[in-house]
Amino acid sequence: MNIVGYICIAAALVWLIVKMRVSYNSAGGTAGMMPVYDAAYYPPVLIAFGLYWVLRSFEIHWSIWVFVGIWLGLAALFAGAIRLMEELGDKEL
Repeated sequence: MNIVGYICIAAALVWLIVKMRVSYNSAGGTAGMMPVYDAAYYPPVLIAFGLYWVLRSFEIHWSIWVFVGIWLGLAALFAGAIRLMEELGDKEL
């Protein structure tokens, strides 16, 4: 299951990078009407699941609430990063 964890983390990071790029290049996704704030919810979930599987393979057992905290913290961080990309790359429509 170790590889599943790494795949989840890698997929989440690629997803976030793509959505941040879209947000930067198109005024927050509004120019192409592509939603970008889904990257503030789903990739943190994938990262939390990926960490769960990776850490279990190394016999590190954390409480489920630690992973919930990681999810919520990363969701706030990613939402802020997407908003920052909107402001930095704000294009006139």
